[in-house]
Amino acid sequence: GIDAEGQSLEFGSILILVWRKKFLVLAMIIAAFVLGVVYLNLATKTFTTELKVTAAASSTNSIANRLGSLGGLAAVAGLPIGGSSKAEPFDLYLEALTSRGVADRLARDRRIMTTIFRRDWDSDRRTWRMPPPTVGERAKALLGLGRTPWRVPDGARLQEYLQREIVITKSNKSPITVIGYDARDPDFGVYLLQKMNVFADDQIRAGALRQATEYQAYLSSVLPTVVLAEVRRSLADSLSQQYEAVMMAKSTVAYAALALSAPQVSILPTKPKTTIVLALSLLLGAIAGLMVALVDFRRLVGRGDDGRGNDGGLKDEPSVS
Repeated sequence: GIDAEGQSLEFGSILILVWRKKFLVLAMIIAAFVLGVVYLNLATKTFTTELKVTAAASSTNSIANRLGSLGGLAAVAGLPIGGSSKAEPFDLYLEALTSRGVADRLARDRRIMTTIFRRDWDSDRRTWRMPPPTVGERAKALLGLGRTPWRVPDGARLQEYLQREIVITKSNKSPITVIGYDARDPDFGVYLLQKMNVFADDQIRAGALRQATEYQAYLSSVLPTVVLAEVRRSLADSLSQQYEAVMMAKSTVAYAALALSAPQVSILPTKPKTTIVLALSLLLGAIAGLMVALVDFRRLVGRGDDGRGNDGGLKDEPSVS
């Protein structure tokens, strides 16, 4: 005889069985779709805030660009400037956005800290406290992975957060750089990016001012000792440029980066993505329905049914003696 369980699955039989189970498959697709809609309504929605910046005019007139062949004098004097460094103020600004210096200044802002680390903030007692473990942390504990020791939110924790959440997108075709951040509260996203922009620009400005002042003092001390007229003229020109650089650094206009406008917030939530969630829900529902249909097909094949409602000729034929 022929063993029905050893029969291979026929594609046509599977299609027929799926058609016979179409209402079950459809029900599972609808159920998955409903679950997707429920998730979209319960999930935390975030809005994307973007700040578009470009290099400020002072970046093209930076101290390093002005030194030229006299950059070696700064190296002799031990000053941290000169032609050896190729970093532009705007590039330094982008690095400063998520630097420890900017994070420490932001950490002094109670609104920023209590919003970002809301789980650690006890609003009733107005103090920091260790939050209850999350599901992921409980799972790690069960696996013996331990839990990261808790510490009061500070500049170090904020820097880790900024490095993880701030997205900086440079364009190869445009001088515009986009700084992006996702937040539950759109107003907070605008507030954070504005603060970061100001603090990062101030940090680069302060460094440039310090370097220009030191270089200016060095040139002022060297100039009276130079005898050659040609060298004296070069040093005097360079000193004049450093006076100008100091004045630019002391001005109130943007030094390293110029914001093209105020931070812009997306009109609709960007996370979770509605189309992706609903598409995945439909796909998973269809897969689940097909799996149930295939399980039923296996059961029918085990009984000798080929899915068409008959035994498919799988019964043992009588032997001829």
